[in-house]
Amino acid sequence: GSSSLEEFGVSFIAGATGGMAAATVTNPFDVVKTRRQVFDYSSDAAEHSREARTGNVEIMRRIITTEGPSGFFVGLVPRLAKIMPACAIMLSSYEAGKTFFLKH
Repeated sequence: GSSSLEEFGVSFIAGATGGMAAATVTNPFDVVKTRRQVFDYSSDAAEHSREARTGNVEIMRRIITTEGPSGFFVGLVPRLAKIMPACAIMLSSYEAGKTFFLKH
């Protein structure tokens, strides 16, 4: 009844909140990984050969220097739009399934 719907809502919000926190904390690492991939697989290899050999720390320095700290959060909104609903559905489905199987 109302209690199970309330529990579902709480787990849904908890999943979305957890997904939001995880995506926000890991976004800077995802930005660095994406920059590395773009430089490694660029069609103009000669122009980007130095960037392809640079390490993660150098990529981080370049982001801080050219874009500031906000450069680490580029693409966060689309990432949140993908991850928050997925985590909300996953956690609430898990909790609903757990409750169902405990009762039956």
